[in-house]
Amino acid sequence: MMEWGWLSALEIGGVTQSGGSWQPHTLELVDSDDEVAMVCPLYLREESDGEYFWYEPLERAELLRGRVPGPRAVIAVPWTPVPGRRILTGSTGGEEREALLAEAAGACLRLASERGWRSVHLLFCTAEEEAAFARAGFFGRRSYQFQWENPKPQSGGSFDEYLRGLSSSRRNSVRRERRTLAELGIEVRHESGSASTFTNFWEDYRATARRNDCEEPPLPESFMSALESQFAHRVEFAVARKGREVLGRSLNLLGLDGCYYGRYWGAADPPQFLHFEVALYAGIERCLELGLARFDPGFGGEHKLSRGFAPQPVYSAHWYADPGLQTQGAFFAQREAQWLENNVGW
Repeated sequence: MMEWGWLSALEIGGVTQSGGSWQPHTLELVDSDDEVAMVCPLYLREESDGEYFWYEPLERAELLRGRVPGPRAVIAVPWTPVPGRRILTGSTGGEEREALLAEAAGACLRLASERGWRSVHLLFCTAEEEAAFARAGFFGRRSYQFQWENPKPQSGGSFDEYLRGLSSSRRNSVRRERRTLAELGIEVRHESGSASTFTNFWEDYRATARRNDCEEPPLPESFMSALESQFAHRVEFAVARKGREVLGRSLNLLGLDGCYYGRYWGAADPPQFLHFEVALYAGIERCLELGLARFDPGFGGEHKLSRGFAPQPVYSAHWYADPGLQTQGAFFAQREAQWLENNVGW
């Protein structure tokens, strides 16, 4: 999310810091009056974890040529696969913004040449930004992620309305999953968070990482503390309890755009179906309850398609200093775009 509180929590929490894996190098352009005309969060990196884009073949090609893939410049929000504007300008549209986007793309290429950046990446941007960077010499890429659209935003609704949009077999499956949890005495409620709630959530988040063979989760406990101090007013937890025992929870965000964002989930020893309930169905139910337009549960997951989530376009733009890699990347992006056109209709 391109919001100060979120970016501040990432910095205060130690996710983005000088000498770390996300080194901040904010890009600014000033006008003739020395006023900021454009700003965007740019980070220098040596790796690609936390970007949610697949570069492995191109990075492997770099290594086979005896070169390291970095340093890489990335315009993105770390560990946050939420599409939206990445280039902030005083002008919201028209020729003035178009000119500023062209300047931003040109500035990235000049800095790459001067400072020896091996590649530059603009991630989860708008279609307008992708097109502007493509005109400057980047190759654009279109991918997708799954989101749920509320058919009746601002009017409220029930979970049964969501179920009616599913196939008969999936509808019965979802009801069976929820009934299984209910028979175990498990209830899910949405709660705001105190400092202890953020701490307890991180313990569950770490337990989930370790259950998936990761010694420590990508986001440290210090980030949760910073999130509580900088962004707590926008955070909700979906908490699953059996009696007084917490079995699992998800951390979600109320967007200023009228959408609901599922970010992380954690559970030490989750019973079957709890992940679907806490990370997916609870978010849908909350959207219906509050009349929100859309639920974005996070990156990936083909299993979401049968549960009523639809693919939504994700835009990005990329540039490699090596002409061969640039050509290979552009070829892959074209093949991907053709697949989307044939199979999704974009």
